[in-house]
Amino acid sequence: MRSRGSQNRLSGNSFGSRVSALIFTMIATMATIYVAGRLWQDAQSRVYLIQQLEKRTSQ
Repeated sequence: MRSRGSQNRLSGNSFGSRVSALIFTMIATMATIYVAGRLWQDAQSRVYLIQQLEKRTSQ
């Protein structure tokens, strides 16, 4: 038979693992959004540079 202390420890561990998984998921989501934003910014910069190059070469 388990004592109350061991039951509390087990439930505490499962709570801690849930919190760890939640924090990991939040960090992974923020990293994904950051990378997507940087890729979007890079694409916009490329479009701008191509437009400027086309303007200067057509003159």
